[in-house]
Amino acid sequence: LALVFVDQPDPELAEIIHQDFLAYLRTVKARQIEGASGVQHLRSDLDERARVRSGGKVKQVLIRTLLFE
Repeated sequence: LALVFVDQPDPELAEIIHQDFLAYLRTVKARQIEGASGVQHLRSDLDERARVRSGGKVKQVLIRTLLFE
């Protein structure tokens, strides 16, 4: 994942958000993100989590690679 910050990126904040994402993604089942609508819901959830955790400093989350085992 990549985070798009509104202003200057904060590496410490980015690490906190990434750790939060990892914890969240451990709860997501592969069947929940099947199809385009499932991926869109995941993207929306990650965007919202990033905005809340950063106090609005993160504008967008970009999914670069997604691998489920």
